[in-house]
Amino acid sequence: TLPDEAPRTLLATGRLIGEGFDHPPLDTLVLAMPISWKGTLQQYAGRLHREHTAKTDVRIYDYVDTGHPAVRRMWDKRQRGYRAMGYRIGKDDAPEPSLVD
Repeated sequence: TLPDEAPRTLLATGRLIGEGFDHPPLDTLVLAMPISWKGTLQQYAGRLHREHTAKTDVRIYDYVDTGHPAVRRMWDKRQRGYRAMGYRIGKDDAPEPSLVD
């Protein structure tokens, strides 16, 4: 068993960590699948906002393939959802924006 303070990486599908999943130390989400429903986005982001003593901030890295129009439209919807939740969209070295809180 790992000590409580040991860093962890959790790899899972949305179905595996869907409704009912709770792990308050989570502070980062890498979203690498196309979703557009605001409720799903809120559910995933909400997992990061659970109180934990070691947590100082949360981040979401959202990867999008802008070469596919349908996937791009989903990204456009997620941007509106992120902003509605109070996130800001930041830019990194990539030509497309990444999400930071």
